[in-house]
Amino acid sequence: CRQLRHVDLFDTHNVVSTERMFEECSNLVDTPLFDTYSVTNASYMFHGCISLTSVPAFDLSNTTTMEHMFYYCTSLTNIPTLDASNVTNMSHAFSHDPIQTIPVINTGNVTNMDRVFYGCGLTSISQMDVSSVTDATQMFAGCEYVNSGILDMYNTLSNLQTVPTH
Repeated sequence: CRQLRHVDLFDTHNVVSTERMFEECSNLVDTPLFDTYSVTNASYMFHGCISLTSVPAFDLSNTTTMEHMFYYCTSLTNIPTLDASNVTNMSHAFSHDPIQTIPVINTGNVTNMDRVFYGCGLTSISQMDVSSVTDATQMFAGCEYVNSGILDMYNTLSNLQTVPTH
């Protein structure tokens, strides 16, 4: 997969797991808008895709885990608005990405945000519903430029079992 630069559209209509589908495809630059409606597990889908510059607005409305989904995508500078309304695990989802702004993401059911933005390039973040989060370990650690929206979010972290650090 390391030589893969572009992916042609193929039928993913019945796919329920995209776990590790493109993991470590270090030369992958872009991907078409796959039918991801049935996907419940998107863990590590683009983990280590260091040449990936953008992704389409995947339908993640039935996805429950996107752990490490975009981890270490060091060329990914923005992401589209994502429907993560059923996601419970976003651990490390955007860690080590140079994304500067996170659009509105429906995170009302997420319980695990462990290191979700660890070491990222964020400068601001939209308000997210973090009322269900129980693990926010190092949620923004290493994000030295984030300044907008974090304190408001921390004030709504009422179910925490682990304390976030920044």
